[in-house]
Amino acid sequence: IADRCLPDAAIDLIDEAAAQLRMEVTSKPQLVEQAEAELRRLDLALLAAEASPLEAPPALLQQQRQASEQLAQLQRRWAHERELLAELHQVLQQDEDLRQAMALAERDGQLEQLARLQYDQWPGLQRRREALEAELSDQPLLREQVEPGDIADVVARSTGIPVQQLLAGERQKLLELEARLAERVIGQPEAVAAVAAAIRRARAGMQSARRPVGSFLFLGPTGVGKTELAKALAAALFDEEEALVRFDMSEFMERNAVARLVGAPPGYVGYEEGGQLTEAVRRRPYAVLLLD
Repeated sequence: IADRCLPDAAIDLIDEAAAQLRMEVTSKPQLVEQAEAELRRLDLALLAAEASPLEAPPALLQQQRQASEQLAQLQRRWAHERELLAELHQVLQQDEDLRQAMALAERDGQLEQLARLQYDQWPGLQRRREALEAELSDQPLLREQVEPGDIADVVARSTGIPVQQLLAGERQKLLELEARLAERVIGQPEAVAAVAAAIRRARAGMQSARRPVGSFLFLGPTGVGKTELAKALAAALFDEEEALVRFDMSEFMERNAVARLVGAPPGYVGYEEGGQLTEAVRRRPYAVLLLD
């Protein structure tokens, strides 16, 4: 994460993920919102069909009924989970109060009260807590625990790096990289194989961390797939074509124009601003750079 250092970066990530999770708990879950939007879309389609001289298709009516039933089921599930969460909060508060009472009784030497709290009240409270947590752990709509996926979402939003994709299926993605590139770039097996081999070498740790994953010179007339291969590589590695930093090199024909890329030398105007290339890489270090 550019411009932030540890431990502040890690604390900010957890704080933002926890805030996002809290908003989801206090507001309407995303699944419920999606179901409501789908039902509204089908209702509008039915209204449009009623205004038409043609009869509404039975399939549309069936979809509307199914969407309505699904929304009602999600709303019942949401209400039930809110009740469970409220009860869990009460149990956790009672558990905290009970622990404090046990510590106070132990400190004051009230052994009879300590035994009653520890062996009579506390086990039942723990069993109820475990039962509530087990019921809420089965694919809940509402969550109160920050998980690695939540942190990955925050990183993806702030840096543009699709961390969720990196968390899942990295090995499989590397094995299928050539096939994914070949789906978009036709008739260039040598270039596709060279790019895929460089990516796999870097992922295997055989590449210097201070150098780019690979530097390639694509030559050929217009339309053979030079730019398309760069776009396909960005989509395959970072799950979006926008992870492509492109420079039109016709704008840098003069010798002194290179300063616009890497920044002005010390003592010249614009030295503190950085260059177009250096700033683009600083803001998005994980990207495909295309000098076109």
